[in-house]
Amino acid sequence: MPTITFQPVLRDIKDILKSDYYEIPRFQRPYSWGPEHLEEFWTDVVDNNGDGYFIGPMVAYKTQRDTFQIVDGQQRITTLTLMLCALRDIFMGVGRTDLAEGVTKYIERTDDDNIDHYVLKSEPAGPFLASQVQMRTPRTAVPPANEDQTNIKRAFADITKRLVQERPAVAAEQLFEDDHDYIVKLKIIRDRVLSLQVIWIVLDNIDDAYMIFETLNSRGRDLDVVDLLKNHLMSQFKAENGDLDLPAQQWRDMRETLAGAGSGVNPNTYILHWWLSRNAYVSERKLFRRIKDDGFGGASTADTINALVEEAALYARIANPSGWSCLPEERGVRDSLVALEIFAVRQPRPLLLALLRAHKEGIIKLKKLRQALTAVENFHFITTAVVGVSSTGGQSQMYARYARELSGTSTPQDAGLIVDKLVQQLRGSISAAVTFETEFARVLRFTEKSSRTKRLVQYTLRKMHDAAELHPALDHSKCNIEHIAPQSGGEPWVGLIGNLLWLDEKVNSELGDLSFEKKREILSGYSGLYDVADIITEQAWGENEVEARSKRLATRAYEKVWNF
Repeated sequence: MPTITFQPVLRDIKDILKSDYYEIPRFQRPYSWGPEHLEEFWTDVVDNNGDGYFIGPMVAYKTQRDTFQIVDGQQRITTLTLMLCALRDIFMGVGRTDLAEGVTKYIERTDDDNIDHYVLKSEPAGPFLASQVQMRTPRTAVPPANEDQTNIKRAFADITKRLVQERPAVAAEQLFEDDHDYIVKLKIIRDRVLSLQVIWIVLDNIDDAYMIFETLNSRGRDLDVVDLLKNHLMSQFKAENGDLDLPAQQWRDMRETLAGAGSGVNPNTYILHWWLSRNAYVSERKLFRRIKDDGFGGASTADTINALVEEAALYARIANPSGWSCLPEERGVRDSLVALEIFAVRQPRPLLLALLRAHKEGIIKLKKLRQALTAVENFHFITTAVVGVSSTGGQSQMYARYARELSGTSTPQDAGLIVDKLVQQLRGSISAAVTFETEFARVLRFTEKSSRTKRLVQYTLRKMHDAAELHPALDHSKCNIEHIAPQSGGEPWVGLIGNLLWLDEKVNSELGDLSFEKKREILSGYSGLYDVADIITEQAWGENEVEARSKRLATRAYEKVWNF
C-alpha cells in the first residue's frame, strides 16, 4: 500500500463554510438522512450541547484553488446547509434581515470576480438544492425528481418545522417580529451549528481520498458503541484460561439473542436504550464517552455484563414481539408491543425495557404493566399513527426519565405512582379529537393497489371489533379485510375505513363480490357476531354512506376504543 501523507486539522463549521466552496460529486450516494437521523442530529446539536461539539471526520480533495469535493461527510454538510438555509428564511420571516444576511454568507458568497456562488453544490441533487433551499425566498416550487431531491425536500421541511416549534408561546396579539425570546433561541441554534467541529482531512487526489475514506469506514465498524463497550468491559477481565472466556461468551450470547429472538435488532440501539432505562439521558454518539467517564451507575463490570445479557431477552420481546411465546395472561402486554411495532415507534423503548424488567423483578404488577403499555399504545395510535405528529427529542427524554424513575424504585406502590404520572402526562399530550377524526378518515384506507397501510388498518379493525365485545372468541389469524363496496368498481372511496369490515375468512368468502343488497342480507344473519348494525340498516351503499360511517368510527375510536 502506497504511503499517503496528510495533516488532519480540527476545524469548526463556521471556518469551513466561510473560506471555500464544496461539491458533492455525482458518484456519491444520494442524500439519505431520514427522520431518525435528523432526530438524533437535532438532539445532539441543538438540544443537548453547547458550542464546539465534535461531529466526526470529513474527507475531501482539492479540485481548484478554493474548491473541494466531499468524499466523506456529505450527509452532515448537506444537513448543516439545510439548517442554515432554514434559519435564514425564518430570520427573514420575522423581519430580521440583518441576521438573515449574517447567515447567508455561509450559504452563498461572491468569488474574486464578484460573482455569487453557493458554498455547497450537489451533482446528485442537480439544481434542486439551489432553487428550492439555498435560493432566498420567494421561491417557485418545483417537485423533486429523484430520491436525493425527495429526501432533501423532506429534511428541509422537517428542520423548518423544528425551528418554528422552538418559538415560545406568546399572546395572540403579540407581533411575530417582536418575539425577542424566539430570536435569542434561533441565534443560539445558529451559533451551535457554526461552532460544530470536525477533523478536516484533505488529500491531493481522489484516489488518495477514497483510500483514506475506505480505511476509516472499514475500521468504523470497530468503532460501534457495542464493540467499543465490549473492548472496554473485556479489558477489565482476564480469561480464566485459553479455553474458557466466560465474559466473551456472555457477550456473544447477547448478540445472538438480539439477532435471533430480536429479529436482527441493532445491538448499538439496544445498548443505548438499556443505558437510558437506568441512567441520565445521552445520545448514541456520546454514549461510550459517557460510560467511560461515569462508569455504570455504581454497578460492577461483572454485574453490568450480566444485566446486558439477561435483559437482551426482554429487549428482543420489544423489538420482535410477534416472536414472543408469552403466557396467556401476558397476551395484552404482547399485543401492545406488537401495536407499537406496527406504528414504527422507537422512542418509548427505554421505558418499555424498564417496565418489563420491573415486572420480571416483581416490582410492578401485571395490571399496572398493562395500564402503562395500553396508555403508550393508545397515545401513539392517536398522535403518531393517525395524526402523524413527529416524535421529538423531548418525547424521547420524557420516556427515558420515567424509565430512570421506575428503575430507581423498589416497591409496587412507588412503581404504581410512576405509572399513574406517566398516564396522566400522555393524556395531557394527546391530539385533539377534531384533528384525530379528520386524519382517521384520511389515513386509514386500504385497497390491494394501495396496501402501504394494510397492517395499520388490520390493527384498527381488530381493536374496534374486540371493543364491541360481540364475538370475543374470534380468531384474528383467520380473518381478512372485507370491502363492502367491491374494489373492482375502482371508485377512490372504496378504500376508506368506513367501507371496510373485519370478518372471518368463511364469512368473507361467502360475501365475495355480491351486490350490496345480497351482502346486507347475509350480514344481517351475523349481526350478533359482527359490528354491522349501521350497515344493515342502509338501503343503499355509496360514497356518502362510507364517509358517514368513517366519521362514526372515528368518533367511537377516539372516545371509547383508544380512550385511556
